[in-house]
Amino acid sequence: MRALYGSQDGRRHEAANNSDMHETFGEHSLLRRCPLGGYDWIGLSGCFENGWNGLPARFRRQPAAKNGGRLVACRNRPVACSTQKAFSKHALRFMHIVFRIVFSFGVVLVAPLGLCLQAAPLQTNSLEGWVTAGANPQRTSWVPDAAPTALDEIWVKPVEPYISQKVQIIAAEGKLFLSTARGLYAFDADTGADLWVYATELPLGHSPTYASGRVYVGGMDRKIHAIDASTGQGLWTFSAMGGFHTCPLVVGGVVYAGSRDGRMYALKAATGKLVWQFRTAGQILQSAAYQDGIVFFGSQDAHAYALDERTGAQIWRSQKLPGMGWHSWWPVIYKDAVLFTRTEVEKGLVGFQNEWLFTKKVSNSLPGVRGNEPGDWATGETTVDLRTNPNGGTICDWFERYPWRRSLIVLDRRTGREIAFDLDSDGITDAAPMLWAWTHGGTCYPPLVSGHDNVIYFRSVTHAVGTSIPGAVMVGWKYGTPFLSLPVSNMPGQSGFWPGDEPVGISAGGKFVYWNLCNDRFIGSADLSVANSAFPNNDGRRQWRHVTGDGFKTTTLPAGYNRQSSQYHWSVGPSKTRPMYWAHGDNVGPTIYNGRMYVHRGNAIVGFAPGGLGSSAPVLTVARAPSGGVGPDPILEAALRERLEAEVQKILDSGHLMAGFAKIGLVDFMTVNSLGQYLLHYWHNPADMLATLLRALPHLPAAVQDKVRRYLQDEYASFPPHKYVHIGFKDGAPREPFDYPPSTARIFEHEFGPQLGSPFRGWSKPPHNVYALWKYAQAGLADPASVFRHAVGVIGSTPSDGYLEAFPHVHNAYIAGYLGYVGLAKMAGQPYAAQEMELNRLLQLRARTFRWDVQADTGNVQSDQYFYTFITAWNFMFLVPELADYLRQNARPKVKEAIDRYTHMAPYWMVGHNEEVQHENGLTPLHQTHALFQAKAQILKASRDELTKLLDPPSVAVGDLYYIQNLTATIEAAQRETH
Repeated sequence: MRALYGSQDGRRHEAANNSDMHETFGEHSLLRRCPLGGYDWIGLSGCFENGWNGLPARFRRQPAAKNGGRLVACRNRPVACSTQKAFSKHALRFMHIVFRIVFSFGVVLVAPLGLCLQAAPLQTNSLEGWVTAGANPQRTSWVPDAAPTALDEIWVKPVEPYISQKVQIIAAEGKLFLSTARGLYAFDADTGADLWVYATELPLGHSPTYASGRVYVGGMDRKIHAIDASTGQGLWTFSAMGGFHTCPLVVGGVVYAGSRDGRMYALKAATGKLVWQFRTAGQILQSAAYQDGIVFFGSQDAHAYALDERTGAQIWRSQKLPGMGWHSWWPVIYKDAVLFTRTEVEKGLVGFQNEWLFTKKVSNSLPGVRGNEPGDWATGETTVDLRTNPNGGTICDWFERYPWRRSLIVLDRRTGREIAFDLDSDGITDAAPMLWAWTHGGTCYPPLVSGHDNVIYFRSVTHAVGTSIPGAVMVGWKYGTPFLSLPVSNMPGQSGFWPGDEPVGISAGGKFVYWNLCNDRFIGSADLSVANSAFPNNDGRRQWRHVTGDGFKTTTLPAGYNRQSSQYHWSVGPSKTRPMYWAHGDNVGPTIYNGRMYVHRGNAIVGFAPGGLGSSAPVLTVARAPSGGVGPDPILEAALRERLEAEVQKILDSGHLMAGFAKIGLVDFMTVNSLGQYLLHYWHNPADMLATLLRALPHLPAAVQDKVRRYLQDEYASFPPHKYVHIGFKDGAPREPFDYPPSTARIFEHEFGPQLGSPFRGWSKPPHNVYALWKYAQAGLADPASVFRHAVGVIGSTPSDGYLEAFPHVHNAYIAGYLGYVGLAKMAGQPYAAQEMELNRLLQLRARTFRWDVQADTGNVQSDQYFYTFITAWNFMFLVPELADYLRQNARPKVKEAIDRYTHMAPYWMVGHNEEVQHENGLTPLHQTHALFQAKAQILKASRDELTKLLDPPSVAVGDLYYIQNLTATIEAAQRETH
């Protein structure tokens, strides 16, 4: 029997058939009404033969956890039950008939004869293990299993391919499944032994998901892969138009996965056949959650969505939400709410929060009044009342004054409306009391919901640490009230108070909570069943520290556990740099499975258990990188041209565009004078639009070319590159979909118009603007003589050779500038001998001093480490074809070595704004993706097939000039091969 239903696009798709349902739920089941709505099957041994026929498809598609017939799954919420084996088959069949009659009249049925004994927690009882990122489809990061009390290392398994900092270890079938930059690995959960590897040519995008003997994982090869969990054999792949940067959701025999192409896909788990797809207006970088037949996720178009699991029909779309969308993580289901954390926009929030909450800076001050508020937590737990704060401003007032800074957004999961809180009862809306407690960018780690007590736990600022960054340990929230519990205390050792700007991943199992702090510093756990009466001190009976150190200076982990990580360090300068900051971006919570805890630190899996060997635990043989692997499908030249035309047409339709923006992290503070005043304002320079569209012009249809020429002439007249260095944020259409917060001195300044100059010490006006002027005149859009007159004086004095060597992107810009000057002068009949001499000197210097390990020199040895955020990009920023040709002819071996090293050091480089960043940042700048792509295309002359494998979708809805340049370079490669 097959059921057919409609979809948003008007097509019909197949629903699950009987065999699908039997595979998912088992052969015999009952049905019950869930407390929050919907129906689910009750798995029972030996009852209801052939009991599936005739029931509506919407009832047949619900998953049910099984454990010998002892568990009821209410849309993934377990209820402890008796199997009632004393029932006769006749009685059970009678009950089956009654159920079917009841359904036909739409009557709500209470479970008969006292079959269900006791309601259990709302979270999925993942009897199969830690089967997905966040543990279960509700992404609550809790399982009933626990790794109790003091834990010590039992073994360390180094892994050669890079492990993404956001990837969570998945555990099921006695195996550990790990996504890497070269494929999916399976290890024995007891011994750490290698079992199999499924090789991929490009990195996997996120954690895998286990379901019914299979593992599903997405990759940057634009594919979803289905793999046999026992053998590692590939079963099927599904290809999209963008990479999969999310962890698949698997429910009821269907795989749901969001792609960087902006679509949510639903696929048959058995075959990979497309069931439906739903398109949003932005990339989907957040893994979806599930409850009661609804799939929840956020898109980079600034909206959260709820879709019907069967049809993909939109149930609701939220209002535009604050922040820069969502990276790395997932929404969390809590009762009738769905919880979202956000990506930060402003700079330095941890410091501003500290100033607000703790004016006196007295150590161990709380942001409220200490007490013992009763709640679902342990009796006598230390709590804090946030309504008043004797030590400074209140958290409630913080969100009343700065509502765009709310870190935890709570939506009604049935309507999508944001739930408003007034925690201090003053008649003014505040917010859920979660302050920013993460590194200086990216998306805050999501809350967990403990099945032990049904409390939401998350990080927030908890206590002052003198004048230092405040402590931000885990807190529990009495939902809808101003009360937080304080279940975690300070512990001796590095980062023992969880500094508020250090990322920490959290998870839970049984009655315990676990955490994993950045840079291998602090892995610990606490018992939630025992009140933490000693906060902020540790009473020694309910909290444990399993690791101390930073992984490089000192550590209690086995010696050499992190040797594989050194190949991925971006700090390449002298000893003044600190490689311990290599893992200071995302951090993911521990995985709990079969009484053990598993984390990945130092590019190795570390297993912990009670009574382990600790620092004497064996470091096992390295899991080596595989050869070959599944690769992306090719993209035809015709498709590339269609994409180019579409992207250019969007610009033409929008008119003038404002500059783009992205918050990266701590480096935001430091780029101003040393790397460029507006370096992280994307496409702010009027020369960017001219150079990009002029390069694309020959590859567009004739009718579009004419429109582009007129558009460029309008842009040139309004924002001439010889005059302006920044087009500003006041005029034009926005590139990003998110709303900017109000402009604030020191934290987020953007409400300004066109800028005439820059205080950057590399230049006051970008010298490469002259290159754009040359190309503009060369395209016949203006008289060369008049353009040359404008260009005179743009290029200032060339910085010293030492400065150019330390900042090669500045060196490239001056070369581009002199190329443009000489070219313009020739067209205008003007002298250029001195400029050509300087150009040749700069080219020779560039080839002679080119090195992959650029040594940052900002004048501040403590700050230099942060500039290695750009190490994979700055050799090739502001690259133009003429410079590329020169480097290919005069420095190709050194350039190839650099490109090879960078793409190995940063294996996710092809992913725009990827989260694999170091040195207290949250996202990598788009410069990395663009610069390395252009270096491969222009210097190494990579083939079209190679470049199409690396082509990432645009990062913004309109005006991603880097994407247009990468498309153009790929088309040029195709033309080169054709000729």
